[in-house]
Amino acid sequence: LQDSDEPDFSNLKRLTGDEEAYVSILKQFLDETRQDLVAWDQCVHSNDTTALREVVHKLAGRYGQMGMRSVGSSFREVEQMLVSGKSMAEIRPVLREVINSAESNFQLVQTEMQTPQNY
Repeated sequence: LQDSDEPDFSNLKRLTGDEEAYVSILKQFLDETRQDLVAWDQCVHSNDTTALREVVHKLAGRYGQMGMRSVGSSFREVEQMLVSGKSMAEIRPVLREVINSAESNFQLVQTEMQTPQNY
């Protein structure tokens, strides 16, 4: 797994063009990701690798689109482990590391939403 990296919001800022749209997208990311992290936890506790694969796929794309490529790549690695048929027991150690990085970056997005930089 790659180390956690700082989110790069520059592309998102450039695409949105104004602070209101930018903050709206950050809020949507937080809302949807919060729901997926709850689903992630439920899947892990119930050992539902099929549902976990779907959740991981969504999180990988969402984190990558938000400029958090390292976290997105880590989710993709987990997704590949699930696709290859690894059991929950085999991937559980990796899951904790990925979710820690995801939660850390989630908090950085929360901070950015509250005080957008460079607007």
